[in-house]
Amino acid sequence: EYVLDLLAIAVAIGCIWHRRDRFQGTTLVAPAAWAVGSLTMLGIVDVIVAANGAMSAGTLDAMRYFGMTCVFCTLMAVLGAKRPQHVGWQWIVLSLWVVLALPVGEAVVLWNGGTLDIGPFRQWMIVILVFVGLGNYGLTRFSLAMVTAVVGQLVMFYPVLPLIGGPHSSTWSWGIWLICAAILMAWWQTRRSPTNGGWDGLWVDFRDAFGLVWGLRVMERINATSKICDWNAELGWFGFQSEVPLGDSAGELERTFRTLLRRFVSPEWIQSHHGSLPSEDVAEDVAVTEDSPSDESP
Repeated sequence: EYVLDLLAIAVAIGCIWHRRDRFQGTTLVAPAAWAVGSLTMLGIVDVIVAANGAMSAGTLDAMRYFGMTCVFCTLMAVLGAKRPQHVGWQWIVLSLWVVLALPVGEAVVLWNGGTLDIGPFRQWMIVILVFVGLGNYGLTRFSLAMVTAVVGQLVMFYPVLPLIGGPHSSTWSWGIWLICAAILMAWWQTRRSPTNGGWDGLWVDFRDAFGLVWGLRVMERINATSKICDWNAELGWFGFQSEVPLGDSAGELERTFRTLLRRFVSPEWIQSHHGSLPSEDVAEDVAVTEDSPSDESP
């Protein structure tokens, strides 16, 4: 069975590597690295378990729980994926992993009758983290992949879930397969861009990549600025809306939008997803990015 696990993990990592152009030049590089690291950790646990056939049930539970806790690191890295704090945010991601995995260390030092006990706090924390991921990507084109990932996480964590979980459950492999299937689905959905280019296409690509949390943040800033400047335009979940022609204010709106996105993506990423952005605007974005102070807020 572990051979199938390793095969699924290898395919998932290959999918991430094949689509690396989608997050190069963005702050999603760290989440992608966490995803590869998490999958690798699951594979390492599988190999260790397979190499130690006489492992006790308690040790098996501890090993698998340690591997499972790393799957939340990718989502947490996305929630902090804004320049310039996205680098320091990785320490918070690592701290979360340590907090979740701490019972494994406690079990090694103070073994409690061979049974892993993570406590109700961590049990409910796991449930919350699972559904935070669904909330962030549930309204994007990756919604089906995210639902599959959530089911996989629930299946994998079943032995430690509150109210319904039980020890020594054999749901480990099913969880790995579902999580890897979700990555494969996301890879398939990014075979081609779903947008028609332009500003609406750029926005949809950004929204789908970064999810609800950062999508709403950018919408809030754009719409607040539009109201102050009287641009008569609004950014909605599916694109820009305006009841009247923007006229000269269109350039100001576009410039503000590009400035906000540069906190997450590179000028080259903006150009590739817009499709027809003038080269002088790209050059301006590059110059502004290089000259901007690192503590500028979006």
